[in-house]
Amino acid sequence: MSSKARAAAQKRPKASGVTAPISASAGLFALTAGCAAVLIAGFFFIKPGTFAFEALPGFQALVGLVSFAALAALSALLRPIISRTTLSQAEAEDDA
Repeated sequence: MSSKARAAAQKRPKASGVTAPISASAGLFALTAGCAAVLIAGFFFIKPGTFAFEALPGFQALVGLVSFAALAALSALLRPIISRTTLSQAEAEDDA
């Protein structure tokens, strides 16, 4: 690496916690912690629901966890189908 590139890399600001991407495991951990908090809170609050099973303690936490896991699994399964290959600038100009 040249000295100019090294100096530019050192001047670059670090990504903050808001702008830095989080890993999937960190997201799953945060969701699990949130679901655990909702599960514990479910024992202390009365929740009105349309159906009787919605009033069960932990129902919302379980639905949230299952929904997130299903969304992550579905995105992993659909990624090869939906993604496309990236073209270099030269290949893009040749196609045009």
